[in-house]
Amino acid sequence: MLLRPDDVAAHLKALPGWQFRDKALVKTFEQPTKEAAAAFAQAIRDLGELMGRPVHPETTGRQVTVSLSTPTLGGVTIIDVKVARQIENISVGE
Repeated sequence: MLLRPDDVAAHLKALPGWQFRDKALVKTFEQPTKEAAAAFAQAIRDLGELMGRPVHPETTGRQVTVSLSTPTLGGVTIIDVKVARQIENISVGE
């Protein structure tokens, strides 16, 4: 079930730095090195696989950008929010 924009906004309050853009949750993470960015992107892919939700982060230099949505439904679901929370957890643990 798609989340309404006001529901997404409420969830974003607990997800610092995340934005609701183009029907997706989006955040760019800055890593200390290119190697750290590559490792973080892989950790995100692994997390998505574990959660049954493929995630395809984009890496540019030291930056890793994540965009989460459910294309088959055309927007953000609670699963996308849960994946974002878990990404936050691994970013803090880096």
